[in-house]
Amino acid sequence: MLCSAAGEKSVFLWSMRSYTLIRKLEGHQSSVVSCDFSPDSALLVTASYDTNPHPG
Repeated sequence: MLCSAAGEKSVFLWSMRSYTLIRKLEGHQSSVVSCDFSPDSALLVTASYDTNPHPG
C-alpha cells in the first residue's frame, strides 16, 4: 500500500498491486504535507499545516 498527499486536505491510499485508489482519508483542516506508515505498516500518521497529527 502507498499513501500520498497532494497539497489538499486529504490523504489517498493506493493499492500497489492494482494501481487503484483504495480509500480517501479526510479530516485535516489545512493542506496535508506528510504521510507515512509505521515500520510494521500497522499505523498511518499524517500531518498538515493545521498542526494536528492524525494517527490512522
